[in-house]
Amino acid sequence: MNAKHKFLVPFAWGLAALILTACSSTEESATTNEVPSPQPEEPSAKASISLNPSYFVKENLAKEITQESCTLSDGTKSSCYVITIKPDPQEHQMGPWCPTNEKDGKEKGGIWFRSGEVYDVDGAFIAGLADFYSDSAWKLVNDDGSIRVTNTQEAFEAAAKPDVDPRYNNYCVEGRPEWVTINAKTYVIPVTPVYQTTPTDLGRDGIGVAFNGVNFDPPAPLNAILAAHTIAPLDDNGGHINPHTGYHYHAATGQTKEIAQTDNHAPMIGYALDGFAIYAQLDKDQQEPTGLDDSRGHSDSTRGYHYHAGAPGSNQIIQSFRGLTASLGTETSNDSKAPGPDNRPPRRGPDFAAAAQKLGVSESQLREALGSPENSPPQPGQRPPKPDLAAAAQKLGVTEQQLAEALGRPPNPPGR
Repeated sequence: MNAKHKFLVPFAWGLAALILTACSSTEESATTNEVPSPQPEEPSAKASISLNPSYFVKENLAKEITQESCTLSDGTKSSCYVITIKPDPQEHQMGPWCPTNEKDGKEKGGIWFRSGEVYDVDGAFIAGLADFYSDSAWKLVNDDGSIRVTNTQEAFEAAAKPDVDPRYNNYCVEGRPEWVTINAKTYVIPVTPVYQTTPTDLGRDGIGVAFNGVNFDPPAPLNAILAAHTIAPLDDNGGHINPHTGYHYHAATGQTKEIAQTDNHAPMIGYALDGFAIYAQLDKDQQEPTGLDDSRGHSDSTRGYHYHAGAPGSNQIIQSFRGLTASLGTETSNDSKAPGPDNRPPRRGPDFAAAAQKLGVSESQLREALGSPENSPPQPGQRPPKPDLAAAAQKLGVTEQQLAEALGRPPNPPGR
């Protein structure tokens, strides 16, 4: 099978035309906002360029962007933008992902990747997975040529979890936009990023956000997907749907809003959660930048430190954080010395980040399953509502016992 080359086709002429258009228009577009003319590159510079909230698609904002005090991941206080935005990719349609018949062409499916290469997921690709992975256990095509696809929400949720329901082994897994219940997401991002010499792992709670509100996610969990002989294609825009986080990107394919640069540099495509900007993989000459560090970042005197997205087939937008991430510190009320109702000592809330890591899910997934929104802490003296651990465990694809242990609380005793 031939690797997909659509993302490697030069687009310099088209982008140049867009830049000329932007220069003659004041309307917001993929190339409207340009940075000042660049200065000579200074690779050692780690200057921090503040986040520009005007780059986000205004129509997608669920609330006005605010600037609030926050706590950085090293415990220091700072100022952050709180961005609540609907993940609505107006630049493109979501899907398709899975073809439904072995004779379907590439227009009926999305893309898949292996060893840095991108492949069209057409019917022939699905039919040839046994050869592709040198494993005869792959069999997603029925005798009549139809392909086994998760075509109900129940099937999708059972297949798209860390422990795939055995009934959905050998399925092409796709979610549909109408099954997504997430209306908006809130991001807390430092106004001015703080560079750190030692990178930190991405974790599983997202790595950043595109200007259209769709989040950039860590690498897709290929081991879990392939172990069940399932495949969860991305669409040509680099995204697919997860039951808990909705539509999200695992690859940057040039289909979203971009902020053109006045020099030859690659366009900006979004921000990482640490506040540093993410730029496309290639510049206007289709060249990848040199001197990238292990996080896929480097510096120049115009943009300061910034990241460059990995190739679409790499399953890696950035590799780690070089800045401090932030939170609004909603858990600090749990450490308050103020007594609770009836002068009882206050209860200490769970460490959601640690619990999520133990369960192999993101912190936002855990909070959503428990009905504990990150930015809606209980009022002083008020206990948070008791979560339904059984229902939450089912949503997360874990047992109630596993969830209870991760949260550091005993499961409900019999009769409760």
